[in-house]
Amino acid sequence: MLRLAQGVDNREVEANREAKSISSEQTFATDITDKDILLDVLLSQVEDVAQRLRLNKLEAKRITLKLLGFGASGLQEAGSGQHQLFPEPDQEKQKRLDEAFDRIRDKFGHDALRRGK
Repeated sequence: MLRLAQGVDNREVEANREAKSISSEQTFATDITDKDILLDVLLSQVEDVAQRLRLNKLEAKRITLKLLGFGASGLQEAGSGQHQLFPEPDQEKQKRLDEAFDRIRDKFGHDALRRGK
């Protein structure tokens, strides 16, 4: 216990632990009061978290909004939660749109495509 308290730990690192949350946060050097700038940054953070959830085939039970950051927690395998009895008609269309969005950003870079407000 003393060695661990001193930062001495010879155990092997477990790199394949399941993530408990996924988030994106940004700290500014000065206070930002421009609502449009903050919304742009927040939208980018939401897109980043959503893409990482889809990439890892996860969904979240909870979301967290900090000013300024966005996170998803209570992660579980996508599709393992409660299903809707009457799914929204546009749900499949949105899923295909998200997949296309992810493919374009993977191919051309994170800043190649942004969603409109």
